[in-house]
Amino acid sequence: MLTFNTNGMILQRFAFKSPIMDYIFKNAKPEHLIKLYECSKYFYAKFRLNIIRHLQIVPDNEAEIFDPTSTSICISNPALQKLQDFWITDSVIHRGPIGMFPLFSHCTIKKLELLDYILWEEFACLTKAGTIEDLKIKGVYGGETLYMYTSIEKIIACVPNATSIEISESFITSTTWNTLISSNHNVKLSNFVLQNITHFRHLNPVLIWAYLNNVVDLHCNVRLDFKLFPEENFFYAEEVRELNESLKRLEFSISETIELLLQEKEYRS
Repeated sequence: MLTFNTNGMILQRFAFKSPIMDYIFKNAKPEHLIKLYECSKYFYAKFRLNIIRHLQIVPDNEAEIFDPTSTSICISNPALQKLQDFWITDSVIHRGPIGMFPLFSHCTIKKLELLDYILWEEFACLTKAGTIEDLKIKGVYGGETLYMYTSIEKIIACVPNATSIEISESFITSTTWNTLISSNHNVKLSNFVLQNITHFRHLNPVLIWAYLNNVVDLHCNVRLDFKLFPEENFFYAEEVRELNESLKRLEFSISETIELLLQEKEYRS
């Protein structure tokens, strides 16, 4: 955080009257504050908030950019941890390798995109404000069960205002779908993608539709697919191949059923 001595600073005078300036101060959005900071250090002295609208964490071989509107920084750069007191306002995209994520004190992002796994405490920090509308992640690790992946219902519960949810490594349990049905999602989903679903025995088409019927809009893109078993096993290769083919047929059947149910829902509306 930048600081400077304000003793003896001449009181800033504005062309607008005090009530108008008070309204601006109380309702200024991040993009407005960035412009105000550029006009006069008085505004920074008043708000004392460093702002980054779009934060992108990139691989070590990519160029870094430091700008309040859009910042790109490598995960290995020690300066990344110093951003924890910045206000991150619009988006966080992580395309770099796994590393320690800052626990931001002020994060109101609308878009979160993570190429690799993230720890539960880091994910909880990024989603604490409940402002995320677009979520695209690989998966979350830890939480109540320290050495396990976080199940999708806990992830989805952290983003009640998301209209697009994509999870590329989807861990489900025997209680996942019942928990999702009883949860509250504030908005309708226009995109819902779960890939590499584990524990296919916990998949219940009736419960899945009961959940989707409550949360998706009429034209929602829905995609569910299973994590296939490796076929390199020398002794059971044929059995594993047949199991994977069965999973693919089940995927197709579920997708087709959901599409028909969405069409029926649209017809009735």
